Amino acid sequence: MNLGVVALVFVVAPMACCARQRVGAGPRSHSRKKAAAGAEAVQQVHLGLADNGAALVVSFVAPSSLQSPEVVFDADDDDVAGRKGNGQQQGPWQLDEQEGLGARAQQQDGLSQHAAGDVKHQQAMQRARREGAAHALARTQVVAPAVRKDVGRRITPRLAAWEAVVYGLQPGRPYKYVVRDAQQPAGPTSRVFYARQPPRGAANATIAVVGDIGTLWTSPWLRLALLQDQEVDALVIVGDAAYTTTTAQHAAWLRLWEPVLSRIPTICAIGNEDNVDDFVAHLASPHLVSTSGSNSAFWFGVDIAGVHFTVLSSEHDFSTDSPQAQWAEQDLLAADAQRRHHTGGAPLVPFLVALHHRSGWTSYQSQFRDDKQLHGAFLELRSAFEDMFVSAHVDLVFAGHDHVYERTKPVRDEEPDAAQGVINIQVGTGGHNVRATWDSPEEAPDTTDFRQGYVTGFAKLSVVSFHGQEPLLYHELVAVETGTCAPNNKGCSKQQAAKAERSRRTIKTRVIDSLEVSPPWRKPTARLLALEANTSSVFARGWHWVLLVGILAAVYVSTTAMARPASSRRKPTSPLGKRGGFP
Repeated sequence: MNLGVVALVFVVAPMACCARQRVGAGPRSHSRKKAAAGAEAVQQVHLGLADNGAALVVSFVAPSSLQSPEVVFDADDDDVAGRKGNGQQQGPWQLDEQEGLGARAQQQDGLSQHAAGDVKHQQAMQRARREGAAHALARTQVVAPAVRKDVGRRITPRLAAWEAVVYGLQPGRPYKYVVRDAQQPAGPTSRVFYARQPPRGAANATIAVVGDIGTLWTSPWLRLALLQDQEVDALVIVGDAAYTTTTAQHAAWLRLWEPVLSRIPTICAIGNEDNVDDFVAHLASPHLVSTSGSNSAFWFGVDIAGVHFTVLSSEHDFSTDSPQAQWAEQDLLAADAQRRHHTGGAPLVPFLVALHHRSGWTSYQSQFRDDKQLHGAFLELRSAFEDMFVSAHVDLVFAGHDHVYERTKPVRDEEPDAAQGVINIQVGTGGHNVRATWDSPEEAPDTTDFRQGYVTGFAKLSVVSFHGQEPLLYHELVAVETGTCAPNNKGCSKQQAAKAERSRRTIKTRVIDSLEVSPPWRKPTARLLALEANTSSVFARGWHWVLLVGILAAVYVSTTAMARPASSRRKPTSPLGKRGGFP
């Protein structure tokens, strides 16, 4: 009998195994079919800027066989029908399960809303309807044809890169847009997204700045935090966005970040870890090069809200006679002159920010390999651009490369200089292996105002403009809580972030550093700072004399009052009148 049982086990076990394989074969083949179908749909959608920020650029990858690809922006939710890649009718917020935070949709007020995505846009539209602001929701539809991008090579044999430049959008207004083939408006390639164009001029706006992102370590938490933040109007990446070496890896990064990049217009500086071909093909801003007078895709200028960004490259020649340095000086001085002598023609842009990938000012530990500097302060970069920044009165300089957060005092010539110095901010906090390798861990140098290691997060620049008052610029470092994983644990953080994404959990953030930036015409001069320093030093040295004089004055006043004759003292009057007291 025992032999019979053993024989039965040997017979049944292989059959069960085969049955499990057959049962599992269905879903696996379905996922392969789904992936194959998705490969033919619109993908890797990301937004950029054109014409000095006056237009949006919608870039995407789609089948090269599309006859009439187009992008349709509409302010009314009811006018654009969206379909998923499989051809089934979908609401505007119903995305693929693998496409981002809170892919499950909820039905509210007859509209399909993303569970944790751009609900703010939907609420703004509904609020305008309830308030009867018909003019705010007047049907405004903008159709822009898409053309094939010349990226120097094919994406795949069946896929091509496309882009559409969209003019006529109202800045700051929420739009729904669909990327589709005009010959098949509801075909399988159509997909729906939401976005808004950044405000123009010194209007209220929020800009996120971060660098060194990638896909591993704690970078998934950054992506979820940006998905959750509904205040960000534009995203500025200071290099090392994807950390990829092949086109396939870069395409995977674009698909992963599509929920963010398809909603927030983005500009990028190039970093040392960026694949040059993929950067030029997808992350560069060629439409900003010509309008800013640049001669290269790696440096350009653009106005976003009330901030002019001068984007530079620390990976190319920046010597004094280089084309980059000559262009940078012209762009910085022109932006400074425009804000100082604004005549009302162009929008007022009162703030000037420069950025490049490597840092010229940091207390991160200097590291070398074969006489080549890898990390730390790049003194050649500092000497090349610092005088330009000072002459143009640059408000802030952003950099990345070293995976820490650090903000300097206004500095110049290796010393703090509150009158003419420039504030440098390092935001290599995108989550790719954040560190805390300081040159002097125990004590920060005199030029550093605040620094923090092992932090994942992004800088938030907020332009605040009240009617009749001069605008202000606020800088904050928004730190993202990354669960219980150590910052240097690749797999754990990725798994926890994926779990948080599936469960639509709210990502916790907190502000760990802040700074208020005034326009240049309100900043103190060297003479005023010297006067304040002298005044404060006098009071610091003679505080006890000031206190003694105050005590003597108080005693004199009280003694004089008591010495007056009683008849000269004023009699108290009743609040009830001449009668005094109660009847």
